[in-house]
Amino acid sequence: MSLVYVILFAILIAAVPALLIWKLYLPIQSAKEKGIFITIAALLFLILETGFIMTAMIPGKINQLIDQGIVNVESYVVKIDSTFMDKTLDANQLKDLISDTKQLKFELEENSDVNWLIEMVGVNVFLDAIEEFANNVDTYLCRFNEDQVDFTFRNVLNYVKLDAQPAIYFVTKIIEIIVLIIAFVAYLALTIISIGRKKGWYGDWGTPQVQFGEDFEKEGKELTE
Repeated sequence: MSLVYVILFAILIAAVPALLIWKLYLPIQSAKEKGIFITIAALLFLILETGFIMTAMIPGKINQLIDQGIVNVESYVVKIDSTFMDKTLDANQLKDLISDTKQLKFELEENSDVNWLIEMVGVNVFLDAIEEFANNVDTYLCRFNEDQVDFTFRNVLNYVKLDAQPAIYFVTKIIEIIVLIIAFVAYLALTIISIGRKKGWYGDWGTPQVQFGEDFEKEGKELTE
């Protein structure tokens, strides 16, 4: 989702509860009931706004995770062979190297500074891109030749990261849509409850009980008896 839409929906998530509070909750006479509705609206806003903004930050966080994972992989490989990262490889060598993704997964998951969602999405997307590369090495080799880029392990990792971007943004968009649907349903439910209360759909709920003089006299007699 583009930055413009992120800002637009973030404003919308904030504007709806503000409108509900202004139009529906502030006019409520019961202070207790008013406080409950305003508190619920405020909590929904905080949860949904935070969730949406954090979701919009997923691509950046995932790319940081992948970058750190690539650095970790490079450090691991350099310890074995200091020249390997920039050594030109043939298709079979590279396919054998990246076909085993256990070490790559370990290096990606080693970064414990990210939450489980970023780690799960980032690791899975990058490993899927690695697997796609391993299954189509010859196609990628032609692409490297067309771009006049050396077929090295370092360049392969960078290309895989580049090819993983559409999947990262697709997953992010799905999560953003889910958050927006939850926000819509939550605000709609809150609005229906508020309107229903105002129109008396729920009987005496939220309506102060009115007692007349004869009721007080009756209660007084019952107490004296």
